[in-house]
Amino acid sequence: MKIITICSNEYTAPPPEDAIHASLYISSLLAEGLAKKGHRVVFVCAQGSTVKTEKVFSTTKPFFEVVTKKEWDELQDMRLRAQLIFPFEVDLYLKLLEAIQSERFDVVHFHATPVFMGLPFGKRTGLPNVFTLHGGSTPLELRVTERFNEPNNYFISISDHQRKEFPRLPFFRTIYHGLPLENFAFEPKGGDGMVFCGRLIRAKGVLEAVQVAKRLGRRLLVSGDIRGSQKNYFDEEVMPEIKTSAGLVKFVGLIERLKISQFYRRGKLFLFPLQWEEPFGLILIESMASGTPVVAFARGAVPEVIKDGQTGFLVNPSKADIRGNWQIKKTGLEGIMEAVERIYHLPEEEYLQMRRACREHVEKNFSIEKMVERYEEVFKEVSKR
Repeated sequence: MKIITICSNEYTAPPPEDAIHASLYISSLLAEGLAKKGHRVVFVCAQGSTVKTEKVFSTTKPFFEVVTKKEWDELQDMRLRAQLIFPFEVDLYLKLLEAIQSERFDVVHFHATPVFMGLPFGKRTGLPNVFTLHGGSTPLELRVTERFNEPNNYFISISDHQRKEFPRLPFFRTIYHGLPLENFAFEPKGGDGMVFCGRLIRAKGVLEAVQVAKRLGRRLLVSGDIRGSQKNYFDEEVMPEIKTSAGLVKFVGLIERLKISQFYRRGKLFLFPLQWEEPFGLILIESMASGTPVVAFARGAVPEVIKDGQTGFLVNPSKADIRGNWQIKKTGLEGIMEAVERIYHLPEEEYLQMRRACREHVEKNFSIEKMVERYEEVFKEVSKR
């Protein structure tokens, strides 16, 4: 098949090792996996991209090579934040249309975030358009998405729960993300402390993770990217808690992608008291691939990813917000703390079995091969319509 793929002009494809950009990371892995299976894959991407497929480059360097992260972090005008990236993305989409006009493809794969960014261009491809949704939505975003939708668009959710945020969108399939497992070595024993990583924003629950560590007297390593829009949150709310933890909690900065598996392997468990409806949770499968079980609130797609009692423990967010009949009966942070202590007090062989179950769960359900196979099926099906 001939597949043309587009994601974002924020970074190169794949993104730099010191940048967190899940959709560019996943779209690059998928494109390379499809190319390895013999498909002709063309990736429309920023100048300097090294994704191992054919490439069509934008006319510019990626946004974050033109605007520095420091400049971005210091920008207070939210309106300007939204508008600065616009010409970079439009430039990329225009290159997509040029490529389609020059030769025939079987399918176009959009990884647009937000999804409505790619829809006006999808109207002009004349081809089956597959849209993978990487985030959530609001009623207003959904209305705009519906306004530009066309019959030749096929929407892929990255979890079943994600569909709830797009209640009227005609989804075609759910396909979970997959990992290159060769980059995530399995650690059978693990370490003594807890770990947390990801975007250091309020929604991810980093403050709650630090508070749990302090209340339990357990060590916690925190790694991640401090986003400019929430730098004040991290500096003013999270760091004071870390500084008063008597050394229990350590912030180690952002760890490069190729080294992140070592970070997970050091953990007794991955602590994830998230505060939003996570559409998937790439960090969850990364942790489990390394053998480290997860303790998390049962929000969003987390119950689809974590097997309660087998690869970690799920906790209901509050008494008023019950998501399931999990093994841990307490709710909120009290439930999170009970789950943490449950793992710490597991008999050694039960804990080692939990680590093995984590790896096996990822191998069975979240490998790059599984993801590629499922997208391959979708592309073949829609190209015949």
